[in-house]
Amino acid sequence: MKHAKEMQGVRAGFVSRTLANGLDAVVVLALELALLLLIAVVRFLFTRLFKLPMLGPTLNVIVYWVIAIIYMTYGWSSTGKTFGKQLVGLRAVSQDGEPLSGSRAFLRALLYAIFLPGFALVLVSRKNLSLQDHLVGSNVVYDWRYRGLGV
Repeated sequence: MKHAKEMQGVRAGFVSRTLANGLDAVVVLALELALLLLIAVVRFLFTRLFKLPMLGPTLNVIVYWVIAIIYMTYGWSSTGKTFGKQLVGLRAVSQDGEPLSGSRAFLRALLYAIFLPGFALVLVSRKNLSLQDHLVGSNVVYDWRYRGLGV
């Protein structure tokens, strides 16, 4: 427990952030599947035919990234945490440690969707910042404390 208290507010490294991002990728995939199931159920109510919609590869990627952008924007602008960050004990904040605004969180999410390899900059950055963090003015820090919405 003492080690955790010492790490509070310290910028998170590549491994922790990658683990959180991987968990979030699975969550977004589950949300996309849930959306397809919802569409199939609604279609069933009208046609009595239950069949999952088959999206082409391009549309599938677009739907995945739209869901991811909404998911990340909401998490980062509300509590600073997505589900993956919550499990790993991370929080996305502004450079001064304050919560990200909705527009800043959206821009950060959009930049991740457009140029995911920018995340690799964390490996060589002295401050553990991704390209997206540099552009938006954000940090990802260790934070195991609970803070509700708006706190």
